[in-house]
Amino acid sequence: MITERRASALGVLAVFASTSAAFGPSLGGLLLHGGGWRLLFFVNLPFLAFSAVLAAIILPRDPPRRAPGGSPSLDLPGFALFAAALTSTLVFLLSLSGEANLYAALAAPVAWGLFYLQERRSPEPLINLPRFFSNTGTLFVHAQYVLLNVIFYAVFFGMPTFLQEARGLDARAAGLVMFSVAGLSVASTPLAGRLIDRRGPAPVLLVSALAVLAGVLLLFTVGSRTGIPWILLVLAFFGLGNGFGNLGLQNALLDHTPNKETGAAFGLFMTSRYLGTILATSLLGIFFGPAIGVRELHLAAFALVVFAAPILPLALLTPGRRSAKGRAA
Repeated sequence: MITERRASALGVLAVFASTSAAFGPSLGGLLLHGGGWRLLFFVNLPFLAFSAVLAAIILPRDPPRRAPGGSPSLDLPGFALFAAALTSTLVFLLSLSGEANLYAALAAPVAWGLFYLQERRSPEPLINLPRFFSNTGTLFVHAQYVLLNVIFYAVFFGMPTFLQEARGLDARAAGLVMFSVAGLSVASTPLAGRLIDRRGPAPVLLVSALAVLAGVLLLFTVGSRTGIPWILLVLAFFGLGNGFGNLGLQNALLDHTPNKETGAAFGLFMTSRYLGTILATSLLGIFFGPAIGVRELHLAAFALVVFAAPILPLALLTPGRRSAKGRAA
């Protein structure tokens, strides 16, 4: 595990991830403009194959872990119930843009209840729920990550459509405009890493919360005739908030997670990201479904204010860094 200059090391990984996100919309716009939507899927195949080969060659293999009684330590029933609960929840959220799926709405609480009972009695639970809910730091980190991703992906997915339908840009130009979001996210990540190494994640989370809130409020100034330079400035706030927030929350999670639970904590952390993404697409389906114009953008901005407002108090209330002894427990 990285113990020195951890934030800078995580920042290097985040730069690579953010760089791919930065070039994705721009490259996607060019591919759509030149070859149609099918080309988007074909171009990913060599990258997937190359990544699989690298993972098989480079990543270390972990020895099999067993529970104290000698049985495999993997909580298979808990994994199955967690997958069922999460799937039914996401199906219900995705259905909100049209006719709500009542079967998923009924199945989700049942699956979550069974998962809770399974984790309470499992000797090696997939998620140690009592410890998770008693750890205020990890709770606040996951909550912030869900909210941050709702806002970021609502803008990341919704603005290209608005720029084409209401602002009159083509797919290539809209992709280039969106470069300001992920581009600034990439550029701000090394700065966030150095700041975290010196002062911890708290100031970085505060900057992220303020940037995201400012970006959401500035969406109300965007109209069908707004100049591209102003739109780029508005989108830059989301890039800054995402770059600082992503790295800050990763480091805050490590600060509040015992070393032996890091894998499960980061698995749940990424699940929070996907939950935020699904919520974002559900919001876009609700507000951008019938039509896409200035009115719909501002209605979506009102909804995003609801998600952005709690991020600031959560950032301020996130506990300080735990000791190394506490993390090892």
